[in-house]
Amino acid sequence: MKPTSILAAALAFSMAVPAAATVTLNVTKGGYFNNATVNIAGPGPGNGNQIAANFRIQGTWGGAFSGSFDLLAFCVDLAHSIGLGNNTLATLSPSLNYQVGTLTTAPGGGALSPSQIQQMEGLAALGFQLIQTNAPNLSLEIPAIQSAIWSIEYGKTITTGNPALNATIANYIAIAPTLTGKATYIFSTDSPVRQGLFVSYVPEPGTWAMLIAGFGLLGVAARRRRQVLAPAVA
Repeated sequence: MKPTSILAAALAFSMAVPAAATVTLNVTKGGYFNNATVNIAGPGPGNGNQIAANFRIQGTWGGAFSGSFDLLAFCVDLAHSIGLGNNTLATLSPSLNYQVGTLTTAPGGGALSPSQIQQMEGLAALGFQLIQTNAPNLSLEIPAIQSAIWSIEYGKTITTGNPALNATIANYIAIAPTLTGKATYIFSTDSPVRQGLFVSYVPEPGTWAMLIAGFGLLGVAARRRRQVLAPAVA
């Protein structure tokens, strides 16, 4: 087996093995960026004017492989709010604790279908890609993606005073069924906040362990390959 194949096998195995411990993210700073005001109408929570934007959250996480994180996020919760900085990172006091989980029910709403979850994850993943590549018109694209997530999740009608933003929201709602990107769901464990977010990928402790093991196997395979080749070269 080639070294690269060994690493690929280790990575694939790591994704299939559930982590032994729950990952808790301690969010100490947060802010929202690329924001626009939208008006929300329809069943469930959140009616009226809301800020549609992407979040950026920072903090630490514990366990056997503790460290810090800096993540992009989209809101999946119109039922609760959290205080964040506007176009700047604000220190949260007290900090918020989040756990990695599985999204099954809209916070403050009903059960979500697999199709809804797939569309919401796909939109969030697309938003992460646009931000990370510094795509043009983020102040239009990102509020539209956030609005489309809410619309699909809660069955909301979302409008703005900006015709271009309205058209972009409609476009993202239309293409959402074709998206296959993935995002990680986290939810706050602090009552009464219970805020839910889609975030860019959060490695689990078990995943880190297997990644490290994979790189170890790669190193062993490379050394063995050099030992086999050495007599032929001499």
